[in-house]
Amino acid sequence: DLLDFNMPLNDGSTVQCLSQAVTPTPPAVNDNCGNPILPTGPVYDGSGYNGCEGYVTYTWTYTDCSGNTHPWVYTYMIDLETTTNLPPDEYVIVECLSLTYQPTPPLANDNCGNPIVPTGPVMGGNYNGCQGTVTYTWTYVDCALNSIDWTYTWDVQDNTAPWIIAPPDMTVFVNNGCYATNFDLGLPQKGDNCSNALTVIVDGLVNYPVGSTTVTWWVKDCAGNLSAPDYQIVTVVLCELSGVMSYNETGVLMNNVDLELNPGGYTTTTDASGYYSFPGLCAMDYTLTVTNNNKPAGGVNATDAAMASNYNVMVPQIEIVKWMAGDGLIDGIVDAGDAQKMLGNFVGLWITNPNYIFTPSWAYYWAGEITATNPPTMWPTMDMKVTIGGSNSVKNIYGQCVGDFNGSFSPNNAKAYGENLTLTYGNYNLLQPGASFELPLMAESDMEVGAISLVLNFPADEVSITGAYLSNDPSSPVMYNVEGNELRIGWYSSTPIWLTKGENLVTLQMKLMGETSQDGIKLSLVADPLNELVDGSYQVIENAALVVDIPSTSAMGVFANASSNIEFSNHPNPFNGTTILKYNVPMNGQVVIEIFDLVGTQVTQLVNETQLAGSYTLRMDAGTLKPGVYTAVLKLKNSDSVMTRAIKMISR
Repeated sequence: DLLDFNMPLNDGSTVQCLSQAVTPTPPAVNDNCGNPILPTGPVYDGSGYNGCEGYVTYTWTYTDCSGNTHPWVYTYMIDLETTTNLPPDEYVIVECLSLTYQPTPPLANDNCGNPIVPTGPVMGGNYNGCQGTVTYTWTYVDCALNSIDWTYTWDVQDNTAPWIIAPPDMTVFVNNGCYATNFDLGLPQKGDNCSNALTVIVDGLVNYPVGSTTVTWWVKDCAGNLSAPDYQIVTVVLCELSGVMSYNETGVLMNNVDLELNPGGYTTTTDASGYYSFPGLCAMDYTLTVTNNNKPAGGVNATDAAMASNYNVMVPQIEIVKWMAGDGLIDGIVDAGDAQKMLGNFVGLWITNPNYIFTPSWAYYWAGEITATNPPTMWPTMDMKVTIGGSNSVKNIYGQCVGDFNGSFSPNNAKAYGENLTLTYGNYNLLQPGASFELPLMAESDMEVGAISLVLNFPADEVSITGAYLSNDPSSPVMYNVEGNELRIGWYSSTPIWLTKGENLVTLQMKLMGETSQDGIKLSLVADPLNELVDGSYQVIENAALVVDIPSTSAMGVFANASSNIEFSNHPNPFNGTTILKYNVPMNGQVVIEIFDLVGTQVTQLVNETQLAGSYTLRMDAGTLKPGVYTAVLKLKNSDSVMTRAIKMISR
């Protein structure tokens, strides 16, 4: 009994989705005797299926009554295809990429209805930052590794022009010759519908001439759209050099000074306030020169000499113009040589020796320019150079007389005479006609003296000056000079001298030419601001006073130095309006107090009466006196003698 070998062949089919498979029905089979055989099974075998594709078999086994067997197999072949339910790719036209956002990819399933999660997106396209396309591509892959792409495309088409507002109009100074260049025009305001990178276009110049120039501004976006133009007016103006000229240290304004600026030969003159101006200048280097001061030079005395000599030791920081004023020898250093020239200039040696004349007589330099070296680092080029360009320039100028190292001179003669020095008379000294004698100038109070500057009048027709020395030491001569009736005495030292009241400051060697006038030989201070005594720090001694005796060949009125017993003074001195005179009368007698002006004319008589011995106070109303220097003379007469005392008074 054999199994029917004419049973059907193994069967099978191909499906896309495993869910489509159903258990097949095995075929009806008979053995060789025509008896039907029922199969056992099926036996399921999914080892060839990976979950997405492959095959699955169902096997039945037919067994006849003799134990003969035969299998029958049904096979499902699974072949998964890619999804087919994606929408079409999307394509959107926009003007600005700033409007874009990353789109959401569509949902997708494979053909069996299984969801597929895409990968991506991958960004692509040909976008240049302003226009072109931007693509987002997602890839869908099923478990059989079948794949399909889905793309979203932005097509950026910018057709809107940007806008611009030019910077504000501006005014600039020339900074390169007669042109302005390399300056900042400012920043425009600009914008675009897409806020894209913008290119600014300026139709300007490299060198802007004097006057107004129109600058055109545009802006272009990266799509090539050009804005409408906007305009800026650039006005280029010439520069101005200006400032104020004054005297160094005193600050006195210097008017009517002629200035010249080169190159160009520009000229101007300082006005009443010392102001000068050179308008309309191109940008370049210039040199300023004083061509005419229109003022006399002066102010040189022993104080300047002392300070110049000390400067060479100390070398403090000073204005360059002051250094120039100190370098009277023009040899590049301020030292004792310059000091000696200052002293000789003061006493008047220049009258017979031109080496004591300061040439040039004035120095000029920019105010505030300091040197701490002797000479300054720029010596010998001491020109007043200035660079003009880019703005107006304010440069103040200092002037200073050469030799006036302490800067006390006033070109407007503002310094009053007699502020700090007076000369009063002491005793009458009886001498023989033609006698040689010594006449000391004595300190009226204790003082330290570092420099002496005296300008005196004396009767040159009655007496000659044969010498002068310091204090009581004939071996220490002082520089002096006589010109007509004027005697000038100058001295300085780095080691000051100390005097107590009554000690000699300077001793004059003199010789009478014959008989003196009845009034005797009277020295007096010239109304000259150079008269001064300074201390060891070269500061003017305020209210310094000297006493000098009166030599005379006339016995009339001379009473054996009794005048030294008369005290006569006034306070305040200098005074304005009123002053108090104090005096004592050592014995009974006729008292006469008279006031004389500088030329010896009596201007008033205050007292003419008999007074008893004693002390007196007298208020003098000087309201009728003009400002100036006066001499008050007190005479005490009795039957035996005439005593005289004189003092200098200064009315303001």
